[in-house]
Amino acid sequence: MFIAALKDELRTYFLEHEFMVEKHFFGKVFGNAVEMDLVLIHSANAAEFIDKLKEDINLIFRGYLIELVSVVFMTTGDFEKRYRLADKFVL
Repeated sequence: MFIAALKDELRTYFLEHEFMVEKHFFGKVFGNAVEMDLVLIHSANAAEFIDKLKEDINLIFRGYLIELVSVVFMTTGDFEKRYRLADKFVL
């Protein structure tokens, strides 16, 4: 229930900031097989707001008494490149 509440609060935050956060993936804190706790895909024009996103996300996790969290921020372009590279690797 604790993790579900955290997940819900993060989703609400991302919806409020959907002009910056295009996609997100929950990782190991949430029981998923992703090395990071959270992966955020943001638009290229959101680069100037990254520090604010980091601070807000950190505050949300601290509200649930989670001090150390690993979050990856990448642009949509970088995500697409990595995704295509992974497809080539699988083939």
